[in-house]
Amino acid sequence: MVVHPGVAPVVHGVAGALGSLEVRDAAGRRLGWAAFEDPRVRSIALPDGGGAAARLERAVGRTEVDWPVGAVSVRLGGQEARPAAPPPPRAGVVAVQHAGPAAERLDLLFLGDGYGAAEQDRFAADVDALVGYLSAIEPFGAYTSLLNIWRVDEISVDSGVSHPDLGVTRETAYDCYYGCGGIERLVCCDDAQVLSTAGEVGPVEGIVVLVNDAEYGGSGGFTYATAYNGEEGLEVAAHELGHSLVLLRDEYSYEIGSYSGFTGSNCSASGDDLSWAHWLGVDGVGAFEVCSYDNFWRPTENHCMMRTLRDNYCPVCREAAVLALYQRIPDLLASAEPAAGALVDATGDDDPLIRIETLVPADQLTFEWSVNGEIVPGLSGPEVRPRCQPELTGELTVRVVDPTPWVREDPNDLLQSTAGPWTVTAARCGGPPSEGARCGCRTASPDALSLALFGVLIRRRRAA
Repeated sequence: MVVHPGVAPVVHGVAGALGSLEVRDAAGRRLGWAAFEDPRVRSIALPDGGGAAARLERAVGRTEVDWPVGAVSVRLGGQEARPAAPPPPRAGVVAVQHAGPAAERLDLLFLGDGYGAAEQDRFAADVDALVGYLSAIEPFGAYTSLLNIWRVDEISVDSGVSHPDLGVTRETAYDCYYGCGGIERLVCCDDAQVLSTAGEVGPVEGIVVLVNDAEYGGSGGFTYATAYNGEEGLEVAAHELGHSLVLLRDEYSYEIGSYSGFTGSNCSASGDDLSWAHWLGVDGVGAFEVCSYDNFWRPTENHCMMRTLRDNYCPVCREAAVLALYQRIPDLLASAEPAAGALVDATGDDDPLIRIETLVPADQLTFEWSVNGEIVPGLSGPEVRPRCQPELTGELTVRVVDPTPWVREDPNDLLQSTAGPWTVTAARCGGPPSEGARCGCRTASPDALSLALFGVLIRRRRAA
């Protein structure tokens, strides 16, 4: 078991010790925990509908855990490990899309297997095509500002990947092969090598291995996804990424019986007590058998890319995707100027500006400004100029909310943040609040105003 420190430390562990991963302090006391999904389960959505799954004898998984003050180790089953020094940076890493610091974004990594020295341009083009395809799927298109996307240019000795059932063995960067777990279309790779490369890139939340092969195939799990680069490869990659990035379950049957201890935002152990009850009746949402295992229920009949190869999520999975994106970022706010707690004097000739930057475009958000706890009517947007607005005198704060209709329940308030307070002093136009201070607003003098009205009267009389 290896622990890599980061924004949220990533833990790699060999399957066999499954269950809750515990975070402990120096005295062995439990400070927190995270679920460690079984990395041995791999699945593939098939082109004619449905899918197949296998449980491997051995696999390497990964999960993210919070690292509270005083934490020194993690424990999984009988294994315990402490954070190791981060590996040296990986060579050949290319930024396909860089939206901001890794600590404030979700990072998606693409690896290529079976791309020879002369096929690196093909790999780059395949990644670009997949990124473009994902950007057309909501919610990823609307939240592209939350995504950093990377690729690692790695040369394989041979072109294509192995097909053991055909007696074809190829030497490639990640040893990917068809027929994993005895399933013809299931593509698996060397887990340790994939995760080692990801660790050298840095903190990443989603991993996709594109295999340079024309035969339909791929795999999904909660560790990484694989997909071929043929005709339906884009749909396969998007479906499989729903597992590792959003933690969605397959909505077809694995045909390997029932299962206990199984949970998921799009799979329910009961057809009556549904976590998606707030979506019932919308776009075909209900309760339908089966969801991965025979004793679970899915949200729609055939309206989701987690069941069949199609281009969109159902409302339940789309909501889960939005929440997963927000769960991976520390805050909706990127910065504030001046910093919270600052004194803002708007009584003189200066025209101070209070401005906040958000990770999501401002036109997708609502801004609620308050003074001393009372909402200021008519004040919206990411910036405020308090000069000549005496109603802003006091403790000024702003609440930022993402009002997306794609999320109906946000129990952890992930889609909102608060900034401030700023202590503001603002003056009324034409009258200083204290000696020597003035608002500085441009107002017409009484004499000038009288002359203007007089001019209007004269013009009206002449016209008459």
